Amino acid sequence: MKVLFLDIDGVLNMFGNSYRTFMKPYGQHIEPHIVQRLNYVMESVPELSIVISSSWRLNMEDLQKQLMEQGFKHWERVIGHTPSLDARGQEIIAWMVGKEIQRYLVLDDESFDICGEKCDVIPRECFIQTDMNEGLLNKDAMFIVNYFNEPKDSK
Repeated sequence: MKVLFLDIDGVLNMFGNSYRTFMKPYGQHIEPHIVQRLNYVMESVPELSIVISSSWRLNMEDLQKQLMEQGFKHWERVIGHTPSLDARGQEIIAWMVGKEIQRYLVLDDESFDICGEKCDVIPRECFIQTDMNEGLLNKDAMFIVNYFNEPKDSK
């Protein structure tokens, strides 16, 4: 199984201007142009699944609604969410226990509780840090596609 652990804030929206993200009407907290980049990833890696590793996992119905309203086409490939533990890295490791993971990446705007000073259980090569002011960029999306489409023995 190929899995993308997906954070939302700072990945599918942008913190550069808090009004831009948090002062919008309901349903516009996720940026549609960034969702199109996520669609590109999903369409380019047909066997890729998503696990939500964001605080948005606390209301999956609302997340689904907002993602789909902003153009996300692949909700059926969201296969779950991480549990709530002390650090995001621990949550991701806990979710993977007992599953046959061929390859995975963590997509987040913060590293301190994934592969940083608070928690360092995720290898750096399995982590992509977005710029919270810009969210998921084209270069990030292309890296993800290339990573998951590489032959397994080359990593």
